[in-house]
Amino acid sequence: MEPRIETKSAFKVIGLQYRGKNEMDKCRDLWGAVLQRFDEFVFLAKKPVIPLGIHTGYDEENQTFLHTACFEVETFKKMPDDMVALDIPEQDYAVFECTFFTIMDTLDLFKNWSKRSGCEKSEGPELLHFDQPFDKAFNPHKTEFPVHLYIPVIKR
Repeated sequence: MEPRIETKSAFKVIGLQYRGKNEMDKCRDLWGAVLQRFDEFVFLAKKPVIPLGIHTGYDEENQTFLHTACFEVETFKKMPDDMVALDIPEQDYAVFECTFFTIMDTLDLFKNWSKRSGCEKSEGPELLHFDQPFDKAFNPHKTEFPVHLYIPVIKR
């Protein structure tokens, strides 16, 4: 599978975070917490409300990462106090289509692709762009659920 290369403009997100190894499905629990609070923040979100997962801060030694379950907003004003705000800078990405459950396989595809493409992973967050509007029926953990995995890249 060949990715497309896309330059994504800078954007803002708000959401909730989890740091760990995703033991006991903590990322799923995080999305559940965001869903329970849908009415608190839906007025802030760009429409249509598209959920994003942002992965940063991978710690190889401990095999942990920081996962942010979030959505894009125009402003951080009036956001709930216990949510986090992130400014994501403009970045070039290799974009792969996959499902929530094939993300790890897709990361392996990226490694193989990057060896022959002239691109390598760059600093910046990995993005999971879910292909379903965010509403109370949102469930990213369905096996067939489509996502786009955005991996930051730079030409070698």
